[in-house]
Amino acid sequence: MFIDLVQLAKLRKAWVDAELYNEKFLEQNMYLKESVDLGCTFIPEGLAYEGASDSEILSSLKFIVEFLGVRHIRLGLRLTSVDLVGQKLGIYEKILDYCFVNTVKVTLNVGPIKCCGWPEYHIPDSIKESSGELPVNKTIIHDHKVAMECVDALEKVLGFLKIRFSEGELSNIKVIQPENEGFNPFGQYQWTFAGQHLDSVISICDYYLPGRNILLNSAGFFDVDKIVNYISTRKDADRFIIGLDYYYEAEQLQGPIVKVLDLFILSWKKGNFGLQKLKINQAQYQFATEVTEAQMESWGKSTEQGNSVKSLKYVLLRSAQFLYHNKGVISLWGLDKFALKAIRQNLSREQKLMAILIQKIQTKI
Repeated sequence: MFIDLVQLAKLRKAWVDAELYNEKFLEQNMYLKESVDLGCTFIPEGLAYEGASDSEILSSLKFIVEFLGVRHIRLGLRLTSVDLVGQKLGIYEKILDYCFVNTVKVTLNVGPIKCCGWPEYHIPDSIKESSGELPVNKTIIHDHKVAMECVDALEKVLGFLKIRFSEGELSNIKVIQPENEGFNPFGQYQWTFAGQHLDSVISICDYYLPGRNILLNSAGFFDVDKIVNYISTRKDADRFIIGLDYYYEAEQLQGPIVKVLDLFILSWKKGNFGLQKLKINQAQYQFATEVTEAQMESWGKSTEQGNSVKSLKYVLLRSAQFLYHNKGVISLWGLDKFALKAIRQNLSREQKLMAILIQKIQTKI
Protein backbone atom coordinates (compact mmCIF):
# COMPACT_ATOMS: atom_id res chain seq x y z
CA MET A 1 0.00 0.00 0.00
CA PHE A 2 1.29 3.48 -0.83
CA ILE A 3 0.10 7.05 -0.66
CA ASP A 4 -0.03 9.18 -3.81
CA LEU A 5 0.94 12.61 -2.48
CA VAL A 6 -0.07 14.43 -5.67
CA GLN A 7 -3.55 12.97 -5.49
CA LEU A 8 -3.70 13.74 -1.78
CA ALA A 9 -3.22 17.43 -2.57
CA LYS A 10 -5.83 17.27 -5.34
CA LEU A 11 -8.30 15.56 -3.03
CA ARG A 12 -7.95 18.31 -0.45
CA LYS A 13 -8.40 20.96 -3.12
CA ALA A 14 -11.50 19.13 -4.40
CA TRP A 15 -13.13 19.37 -0.97
CA VAL A 16 -12.25 23.08 -0.85
CA ASP A 17 -13.66 23.74 -4.34
CA ALA A 18 -16.78 21.74 -3.49
CA GLU A 19 -17.69 24.46 -0.98
CA LEU A 20 -17.91 27.11 -3.73
CA TYR A 21 -21.17 28.39 -5.15
CA ASN A 22 -22.08 26.79 -8.47
CA GLU A 23 -20.97 29.73 -10.62
CA LYS A 24 -17.58 30.12 -8.91
CA PHE A 25 -17.11 26.35 -8.89
CA LEU A 26 -17.52 26.13 -12.66
CA GLU A 27 -15.41 29.23 -13.22
CA GLN A 28 -12.50 27.58 -11.40
CA ASN A 29 -13.10 24.17 -12.98
CA MET A 30 -14.08 25.15 -16.52
CA TYR A 31 -12.72 21.85 -17.92
CA LEU A 32 -15.86 20.15 -16.57
CA LYS A 33 -17.87 22.06 -19.15
CA GLU A 34 -15.23 21.81 -21.86
CA SER A 35 -14.09 18.19 -21.59
CA VAL A 36 -16.72 16.21 -19.68
CA ASP A 37 -20.13 14.92 -20.69
CA LEU A 38 -22.41 13.70 -17.96
CA GLY A 39 -24.37 10.49 -18.33
CA CYS A 40 -26.32 8.14 -16.10
CA THR A 41 -27.33 4.56 -15.56
CA PHE A 42 -31.08 4.18 -16.00
CA ILE A 43 -32.63 1.18 -14.25
CA PRO A 44 -36.40 0.99 -14.80
CA GLU A 45 -36.68 -1.99 -12.45
CA GLY A 46 -35.20 0.11 -9.64
CA LEU A 47 -37.74 2.86 -10.27
CA ALA A 48 -40.56 0.33 -10.37
CA TYR A 49 -39.35 -0.90 -6.98
CA GLU A 50 -39.88 2.67 -5.75
CA GLY A 51 -43.50 2.39 -6.90
CA ALA A 52 -43.08 4.17 -10.26
CA SER A 53 -45.52 3.43 -13.06
CA ASP A 54 -44.34 3.05 -16.66
CA SER A 55 -45.48 6.62 -17.23
CA GLU A 56 -43.38 7.88 -14.32
CA ILE A 57 -40.39 5.87 -15.50
CA LEU A 58 -40.55 7.50 -18.92
CA SER A 59 -41.13 10.93 -17.40
CA SER A 60 -38.01 10.41 -15.27
CA LEU A 61 -36.02 9.63 -18.42
CA LYS A 62 -37.47 12.70 -20.12
CA PHE A 63 -36.41 14.86 -17.15
CA ILE A 64 -32.85 13.54 -17.41
CA VAL A 65 -32.58 14.09 -21.15
CA GLU A 66 -34.65 17.22 -21.77
CA PHE A 67 -34.41 19.15 -18.51
CA LEU A 68 -30.91 18.21 -17.33
CA GLY A 69 -29.46 17.86 -20.84
CA VAL A 70 -27.87 14.46 -20.19
CA ARG A 71 -27.49 12.54 -23.43
CA HIS A 72 -25.51 9.44 -22.44
CA ILE A 73 -27.67 6.67 -20.97
CA ARG A 74 -26.53 3.23 -19.84
CA LEU A 75 -29.38 0.73 -19.87
CA GLY A 76 -29.15 -2.76 -18.41
CA LEU A 77 -30.93 -5.30 -20.61
CA ARG A 78 -32.00 -7.91 -18.07
CA LEU A 79 -33.20 -11.25 -19.41
CA THR A 80 -35.59 -11.38 -16.44
CA SER A 81 -37.43 -8.31 -17.78
CA VAL A 82 -37.90 -9.60 -21.34
CA ASP A 83 -40.64 -11.97 -22.51
CA LEU A 84 -38.45 -14.54 -24.27
CA VAL A 85 -41.46 -16.62 -25.35
CA GLY A 86 -43.70 -13.80 -26.52
CA GLN A 87 -40.74 -11.90 -28.03
CA LYS A 88 -41.63 -8.71 -26.15
CA LEU A 89 -39.10 -6.22 -24.80
CA GLY A 90 -41.42 -4.75 -22.17
CA ILE A 91 -40.51 -1.32 -20.80
CA TYR A 92 -37.18 -1.46 -22.63
CA GLU A 93 -38.99 -0.97 -25.95
CA LYS A 94 -40.47 2.33 -24.76
CA ILE A 95 -37.17 3.50 -23.26
CA LEU A 96 -35.17 2.68 -26.38
CA ASP A 97 -37.81 4.23 -28.63
CA TYR A 98 -37.56 7.49 -26.66
CA CYS A 99 -33.76 7.41 -26.73
CA PHE A 100 -33.64 6.74 -30.45
CA VAL A 101 -36.14 9.48 -31.32
CA ASN A 102 -34.12 11.95 -29.23
CA THR A 103 -30.71 10.74 -30.50
CA VAL A 104 -29.53 9.80 -27.02
CA LYS A 105 -26.26 7.88 -27.00
CA VAL A 106 -27.03 4.50 -25.48
CA THR A 107 -24.68 2.09 -23.74
CA LEU A 108 -26.42 -1.29 -23.67
CA ASN A 109 -25.37 -3.45 -20.74
CA VAL A 110 -26.35 -6.79 -22.31
CA GLY A 111 -25.15 -9.09 -19.52
CA PRO A 112 -26.46 -11.67 -20.21
CA ILE A 113 -25.87 -12.92 -16.66
CA LYS A 114 -24.76 -9.85 -14.72
CA CYS A 115 -26.38 -6.47 -15.35
CA CYS A 116 -26.17 -3.22 -13.41
CA GLY A 117 -28.38 -3.07 -10.33
CA TRP A 118 -28.79 -5.34 -7.33
CA PRO A 119 -28.76 -8.34 -7.07
CA GLU A 120 -26.53 -7.99 -10.19
CA TYR A 121 -27.24 -11.49 -11.50
CA HIS A 122 -30.52 -11.49 -13.42
CA ILE A 123 -31.13 -15.04 -14.65
CA PRO A 124 -34.65 -16.12 -15.66
CA ASP A 125 -36.11 -18.93 -13.53
CA SER A 126 -36.66 -20.99 -16.69
CA ILE A 127 -32.91 -20.95 -17.40
CA LYS A 128 -32.03 -21.71 -13.77
CA GLU A 129 -34.32 -24.74 -13.89
CA SER A 130 -33.14 -26.06 -17.25
CA SER A 131 -29.47 -25.50 -16.39
CA GLY A 132 -29.57 -27.81 -13.39
CA GLU A 133 -27.40 -27.02 -10.40
CA LEU A 134 -25.97 -23.50 -10.53
CA PRO A 135 -22.23 -22.92 -10.09
CA VAL A 136 -21.11 -22.40 -6.51
CA ASN A 137 -20.31 -18.90 -5.28
CA LYS A 138 -17.13 -17.26 -6.59
CA THR A 139 -16.96 -19.55 -9.64
CA ILE A 140 -15.24 -18.22 -12.77
CA ILE A 141 -17.92 -18.67 -15.41
CA HIS A 142 -16.87 -20.06 -18.80
CA ASP A 143 -18.75 -22.97 -20.39
CA HIS A 144 -21.24 -23.82 -17.67
CA LYS A 145 -24.70 -24.64 -19.02
CA VAL A 146 -26.24 -21.57 -17.37
CA ALA A 147 -23.80 -19.34 -19.28
CA MET A 148 -24.48 -21.02 -22.62
CA GLU A 149 -28.25 -20.78 -22.15
CA CYS A 150 -28.03 -17.11 -21.14
CA VAL A 151 -25.91 -16.35 -24.22
CA ASP A 152 -28.49 -18.15 -26.40
CA ALA A 153 -31.26 -16.09 -24.78
CA LEU A 154 -29.30 -12.88 -25.40
CA GLU A 155 -29.08 -13.78 -29.08
CA LYS A 156 -32.87 -14.04 -29.18
CA VAL A 157 -33.23 -10.62 -27.50
CA LEU A 158 -30.82 -9.02 -29.97
CA GLY A 159 -32.93 -10.57 -32.72
CA PHE A 160 -36.01 -8.91 -31.20
CA LEU A 161 -34.19 -5.55 -31.35
CA LYS A 162 -33.37 -6.04 -35.04
CA ILE A 163 -37.01 -6.79 -35.81
CA ARG A 164 -38.46 -3.92 -33.78
CA PHE A 165 -36.01 -1.13 -34.70
CA SER A 166 -34.40 0.03 -37.93
CA GLU A 167 -30.64 0.13 -38.50
CA GLY A 168 -30.81 3.91 -38.25
CA GLU A 169 -32.50 3.73 -34.87
CA LEU A 170 -30.11 1.07 -33.59
CA SER A 171 -27.17 3.26 -34.60
CA ASN A 172 -27.89 5.23 -31.42
CA ILE A 173 -26.54 2.24 -29.47
CA LYS A 174 -22.92 3.37 -29.37
CA VAL A 175 -21.47 1.02 -26.75
CA ILE A 176 -22.03 -2.57 -25.70
CA GLN A 177 -21.20 -3.69 -22.17
CA PRO A 178 -20.99 -7.41 -21.44
CA GLU A 179 -21.32 -8.53 -17.80
CA ASN A 180 -21.34 -5.55 -15.45
CA GLU A 181 -18.18 -5.53 -13.29
CA GLY A 182 -17.38 -8.90 -14.83
CA PHE A 183 -14.13 -9.36 -12.91
CA ASN A 184 -15.55 -8.31 -9.53
CA PRO A 185 -17.03 -11.07 -7.31
CA PHE A 186 -19.88 -8.86 -6.16
CA GLY A 187 -23.59 -9.55 -5.92
CA GLN A 188 -25.80 -12.53 -5.21
CA TYR A 189 -23.53 -15.28 -6.58
CA GLN A 190 -20.13 -13.54 -6.59
CA TRP A 191 -19.32 -15.10 -9.96
CA THR A 192 -16.69 -13.66 -12.29
CA PHE A 193 -16.26 -14.37 -16.00
CA ALA A 194 -13.53 -15.95 -18.07
CA GLY A 195 -12.21 -14.19 -21.16
CA GLN A 196 -13.70 -16.91 -23.37
CA HIS A 197 -17.17 -16.10 -22.06
CA LEU A 198 -16.69 -12.38 -22.73
CA ASP A 199 -15.43 -13.26 -26.23
CA SER A 200 -18.66 -15.20 -26.89
CA VAL A 201 -20.88 -12.34 -25.75
CA ILE A 202 -18.94 -9.78 -27.80
CA SER A 203 -19.00 -12.01 -30.88
CA ILE A 204 -22.79 -12.33 -30.80
CA CYS A 205 -23.20 -8.59 -30.25
CA ASP A 206 -20.88 -7.92 -33.18
CA TYR A 207 -23.13 -10.01 -35.42
CA TYR A 208 -26.32 -8.12 -34.50
CA LEU A 209 -24.85 -4.72 -33.61
CA PRO A 210 -21.51 -4.52 -35.42
CA GLY A 211 -18.88 -1.85 -34.91
CA ARG A 212 -19.82 -0.77 -31.41
CA ASN A 213 -17.27 0.06 -28.76
CA ILE A 214 -17.01 -2.33 -25.83
CA LEU A 215 -17.18 -1.21 -22.20
CA LEU A 216 -15.65 -3.19 -19.34
CA ASN A 217 -15.96 -1.61 -15.90
CA SER A 218 -14.06 -2.00 -12.66
CA ALA A 219 -14.99 -1.54 -9.02
CA GLY A 220 -12.54 1.24 -8.24
CA PHE A 221 -9.10 0.09 -9.32
CA PHE A 222 -9.62 -3.42 -7.97
CA ASP A 223 -10.21 -5.07 -11.36
CA VAL A 224 -8.40 -2.77 -13.79
CA ASP A 225 -5.37 -5.06 -14.04
CA LYS A 226 -7.62 -7.97 -15.05
CA ILE A 227 -9.42 -5.84 -17.63
CA VAL A 228 -6.14 -4.66 -19.15
CA ASN A 229 -4.89 -8.27 -19.26
CA TYR A 230 -8.05 -9.29 -21.12
CA ILE A 231 -7.87 -6.37 -23.56
CA SER A 232 -4.22 -7.25 -24.28
CA THR A 233 -5.41 -10.60 -25.72
CA ARG A 234 -7.65 -8.89 -28.26
CA LYS A 235 -6.65 -7.63 -31.69
CA ASP A 236 -9.24 -4.85 -31.41
CA ALA A 237 -8.01 -3.32 -28.12
CA ASP A 238 -8.57 0.21 -29.43
CA ARG A 239 -12.37 -0.24 -29.45
CA PHE A 240 -12.49 -0.91 -25.72
CA ILE A 241 -13.45 1.49 -22.94
CA ILE A 242 -12.31 0.93 -19.37
CA GLY A 243 -14.89 2.32 -16.99
CA LEU A 244 -14.18 3.12 -13.37
CA ASP A 245 -16.89 2.92 -10.73
CA TYR A 246 -16.00 5.75 -8.33
CA TYR A 247 -17.53 5.62 -4.86
CA TYR A 248 -15.76 7.86 -2.41
CA GLU A 249 -17.70 6.33 0.46
CA ALA A 250 -17.94 2.55 0.28
CA GLU A 251 -17.27 -0.60 2.28
CA GLN A 252 -13.52 0.09 2.52
CA LEU A 253 -13.85 3.82 3.14
CA GLN A 254 -16.45 5.25 5.48
CA GLY A 255 -16.74 8.16 7.88
CA PRO A 256 -14.29 11.05 8.38
CA ILE A 257 -11.48 9.23 6.55
CA VAL A 258 -13.09 10.10 3.20
CA LYS A 259 -11.99 13.71 3.73
CA VAL A 260 -8.34 12.66 3.39
CA LEU A 261 -8.28 9.39 1.40
CA ASP A 262 -9.94 7.85 -1.64
CA LEU A 263 -9.36 5.17 -4.27
CA PHE A 264 -6.96 7.37 -6.26
CA ILE A 265 -4.69 7.87 -3.27
CA LEU A 266 -4.49 4.35 -1.89
CA SER A 267 -3.21 1.30 -3.72
CA TRP A 268 -4.98 -1.55 -2.00
CA LYS A 269 -2.40 -4.21 -2.70
CA LYS A 270 1.18 -4.15 -3.90
CA GLY A 271 1.32 -3.79 -7.66
CA ASN A 272 -2.31 -2.80 -8.02
CA PHE A 273 -3.23 -0.09 -10.50
CA GLY A 274 -2.92 3.61 -10.00
CA LEU A 275 -3.52 6.46 -12.41
CA GLN A 276 0.04 6.54 -13.75
CA LYS A 277 0.14 2.84 -14.52
CA LEU A 278 -3.21 3.07 -16.26
CA LYS A 279 -1.93 5.95 -18.38
CA ILE A 280 0.99 3.82 -19.58
CA ASN A 281 -1.36 0.97 -20.53
CA GLN A 282 -3.71 3.36 -22.28
CA ALA A 283 -0.87 4.63 -24.46
CA GLN A 284 0.05 1.03 -25.31
CA TYR A 285 -3.40 -0.35 -26.12
CA GLN A 286 -5.26 2.85 -27.10
CA PHE A 287 -8.38 2.09 -25.10
CA ALA A 288 -10.65 4.92 -23.94
CA THR A 289 -11.72 5.67 -20.37
CA GLU A 290 -14.90 6.78 -18.67
CA VAL A 291 -16.40 6.87 -15.20
CA THR A 292 -19.24 4.37 -15.50
CA GLU A 293 -20.63 4.92 -12.02
CA ALA A 294 -19.94 8.16 -10.14
CA GLN A 295 -21.55 8.04 -6.71
CA MET A 296 -24.74 10.08 -6.52
CA GLU A 297 -26.70 7.72 -4.32
CA SER A 298 -26.32 7.19 -0.58
CA TRP A 299 -24.32 4.21 0.61
CA GLY A 300 -24.75 2.60 4.02
CA LYS A 301 -24.93 5.14 6.83
CA SER A 302 -23.94 8.08 4.63
CA THR A 303 -26.71 10.34 3.37
CA GLU A 304 -24.69 12.97 1.48
CA GLN A 305 -24.67 11.35 -1.94
CA GLY A 306 -27.71 12.36 -3.98
CA ASN A 307 -28.69 14.96 -1.38
CA SER A 308 -25.74 17.36 -1.25
CA VAL A 309 -24.46 19.65 -3.99
CA LYS A 310 -21.09 19.67 -2.20
CA SER A 311 -20.92 15.89 -2.51
CA LEU A 312 -21.79 16.09 -6.22
CA LYS A 313 -19.07 18.67 -6.88
CA TYR A 314 -16.50 16.57 -5.07
CA VAL A 315 -17.45 13.41 -6.98
CA LEU A 316 -17.22 15.27 -10.30
CA LEU A 317 -13.77 16.66 -9.53
CA ARG A 318 -12.38 13.34 -8.34
CA SER A 319 -13.99 11.39 -11.21
CA ALA A 320 -12.46 13.78 -13.71
CA GLN A 321 -9.01 12.70 -12.49
CA PHE A 322 -9.59 9.32 -14.11
CA LEU A 323 -10.12 10.91 -17.52
CA TYR A 324 -6.77 12.76 -17.53
CA HIS A 325 -8.62 15.80 -18.81
CA ASN A 326 -9.36 13.96 -22.05
CA LYS A 327 -12.92 14.26 -23.25
CA GLY A 328 -14.98 11.58 -21.56
CA VAL A 329 -18.18 10.62 -19.84
CA ILE A 330 -18.87 10.76 -16.12
CA SER A 331 -22.02 8.74 -15.56
CA LEU A 332 -23.90 9.56 -12.38
CA TRP A 333 -25.14 6.55 -10.42
CA GLY A 334 -28.46 7.40 -8.80
CA LEU A 335 -29.56 10.09 -11.24
CA ASP A 336 -32.56 7.99 -12.29
CA LYS A 337 -33.95 7.93 -8.73
CA PHE A 338 -33.10 11.63 -8.42
CA ALA A 339 -35.20 12.26 -11.54
CA LEU A 340 -38.10 10.29 -10.09
CA LYS A 341 -38.02 12.58 -7.04
CA ALA A 342 -37.97 15.57 -9.37
CA ILE A 343 -41.06 14.60 -11.37
CA ARG A 344 -42.83 13.87 -8.09
CA GLN A 345 -41.80 17.38 -6.99
CA ASN A 346 -39.89 16.02 -4.01
CA LEU A 347 -36.55 17.76 -4.54
CA SER A 348 -35.09 19.68 -1.62
CA ARG A 349 -33.49 23.09 -2.10
CA GLU A 350 -30.07 21.42 -2.08
CA GLN A 351 -31.15 18.92 -4.73
CA LYS A 352 -32.46 21.74 -6.90
CA LEU A 353 -28.96 23.26 -6.76
CA MET A 354 -27.61 19.88 -7.90
CA ALA A 355 -29.98 19.90 -10.87
CA ILE A 356 -28.88 23.44 -11.81
CA LEU A 357 -25.21 22.40 -11.63
CA ILE A 358 -25.81 19.43 -13.93
CA GLN A 359 -27.68 21.67 -16.37
CA LYS A 360 -24.84 24.20 -16.41
CA ILE A 361 -22.19 21.53 -17.06
CA GLN A 362 -24.25 20.13 -19.91
CA THR A 363 -24.75 23.57 -21.44
CA LYS A 364 -21.55 23.76 -23.45
CA ILE A 365 -21.87 27.40 -24.46
